[in-house]
Amino acid sequence: MTENVLIPARLQWRDDEPFSAEFGDVYFSRHQGLAESRAVFLAGNELQQRWRHAHHFTVAETGFGTGLNFLAAVEAWLGTAPARGVLDYISVEKHPLRRVDLQRALEPWRELAPWRDELLAAYPPLTPGFHLRHLYAGRVRLLLLWGEAAAMLAELEAQVDAWFLDGFAPARNPDMWSPALFQQLARLSREGSTLASFTVAGRVRRGLGAAGFEIRKVPGFGGKRENLTGRYRGEEARREEFPWFARPQPVAGQDRCAIVIGGGIAGLTSAWALWRRGWQVRLIEREPEVGRGASGNLTGLLMPRLGREFNPQIQFYLAAFSFAQSVLESWKKQTPQLPWWQSGVLELVDLQRQQAIAQQGLDVRLVQPLAMDEACRLAGVKLQAEAVLYYPLAGYLQPAVLCQALRERMAEVDFLCQREALAVVRDKSHWRVMDGGGELACAPVVIVANGFEARYLALGGDLPLTRNRGQLCYLDEALAPVCPRVPVCRGVYLTPPSQGRLCIGASYEHGVESLELDCAVQQDLLARLAEALPDFAELASLPSLAGRAAFRAGTPDRLPLAGPLPQEKAYRQQFAALAQGKTARYFQPARYQPGLMLSLGHASRGMVSSWLVAELNAALLEGTPLPVPRRVFHALHSARFWVRDLRAG
Repeated sequence: MTENVLIPARLQWRDDEPFSAEFGDVYFSRHQGLAESRAVFLAGNELQQRWRHAHHFTVAETGFGTGLNFLAAVEAWLGTAPARGVLDYISVEKHPLRRVDLQRALEPWRELAPWRDELLAAYPPLTPGFHLRHLYAGRVRLLLLWGEAAAMLAELEAQVDAWFLDGFAPARNPDMWSPALFQQLARLSREGSTLASFTVAGRVRRGLGAAGFEIRKVPGFGGKRENLTGRYRGEEARREEFPWFARPQPVAGQDRCAIVIGGGIAGLTSAWALWRRGWQVRLIEREPEVGRGASGNLTGLLMPRLGREFNPQIQFYLAAFSFAQSVLESWKKQTPQLPWWQSGVLELVDLQRQQAIAQQGLDVRLVQPLAMDEACRLAGVKLQAEAVLYYPLAGYLQPAVLCQALRERMAEVDFLCQREALAVVRDKSHWRVMDGGGELACAPVVIVANGFEARYLALGGDLPLTRNRGQLCYLDEALAPVCPRVPVCRGVYLTPPSQGRLCIGASYEHGVESLELDCAVQQDLLARLAEALPDFAELASLPSLAGRAAFRAGTPDRLPLAGPLPQEKAYRQQFAALAQGKTARYFQPARYQPGLMLSLGHASRGMVSSWLVAELNAALLEGTPLPVPRRVFHALHSARFWVRDLRAG
């Protein structure tokens, strides 16, 4: 086992009450659990009074447990807050319940059924890290942090308005109620943030007091004599721990207008993330329609990326896949004709990789090792490999059709197609996007999502983007020796028929400038496919197949460029002392070009990564909780390569 293995809660059931085998205590009382949540946490934080005029509010909780506190808060928020108000609810849990246990635990609370069922449908895989979900028509953003409380909160970037300090009693779960946890509560609290807890243990009161909270005991609920409430009185303006990656200043609330450059999946998801938050958005695309370029392929895969190490790159792609898959599944329920099929995906691997992934203890909903005979039965074709990994939540989609569906979903967004952005110029308070004839659009925010062409916009720094060519082959269903039931990949991939064609892809070619179909590339793709699927060996004798080629923009470390962009010269001057080993204390927070954000370098994984990058950029612009851990934000930061250069001298 690795240190990143997530151990689910071990539940026992005693008179229909969920009982924790780890901590020897019940999660809630079968008869009073919901009333206790309302009394201790909602009333203890005076939430219903505070929510009447709240357009945004952030609650954070230690101990998601059965989700009962969350559902009680949702019920109160939806019934109290203004109609367009949004609740950010953050909850950390070291031992999350399996979905089947969560369903059973919440079954008795029939009055919560309308909100319970949506939570169950969106409940993420039990994989370490951050998991973002949009729920209840966008009025609640749930951010679940699977892992140890203090460590996960240390990775969180947020300003919390109210805390629910839950979890099992300090006597039964002493590791959670630690000075390290209390320091994180203080770091994440606004001046005046409140807290409530069922425990009045002396070590908890002393620890919270030392961290800057003013604590008092209040009458308890039911048979409990006292509960705890508190208010943060400490210093809100705390020192930035990573000034070179500091968050930008949020955009003023009334100036919610943005321009998005690029009509591929990166640009469309960027527009969608802002549009659903109530922004006015104008999108500029040089092609006659959205979803061209690398987003115009017939089919593509949506699957997680796993590795032998749980590094920031793997954390990002796992979280991005989980979020994108949840969004598409939610849309599919509303729009059955959406071109997304959660079929599962088979990856053919060597035995060493299969064993390494299997030992990570990931949720079986995310990945499973399969025997070869079972994999062949599932695929409906003969497979050839040492071992197989199966991704049940993965699937395939039609990128171009999905892009068009995204456009149609955002009726209020202004689309300017067949207009090419050639320059981005800043005046005192706005960005002006120019083409050859003059100004195309003007707004305080611009999100650059046009791939490699972003290098030509003179954005104030050398963007470390690479360009490679990708070619696909399209095989008519009638010519295929057999059609797979699910996508299969091993270097190349093969998808089931879509619009009467199977898709085989894709090449990675550097330094090639032509988009003409190349017969030699086709032959290489077919030869590699035949190694994995012997039934397709006869395709090598076919004449030239239909297909498609496009350029993708990537980065040297295979992560997108996201977030704010500084002026490179000024940034390098500001942090030049990194070469002398100066620490964070020496520097002021990074200064950025106001309102300029990037969603670039997604390479061949844009269908997975674009959604979460769009959410990250929206959160940075609005000053709301970041949906990724701090180390992942730093790994995506547009200036990360400059920081590496500076540290290397």
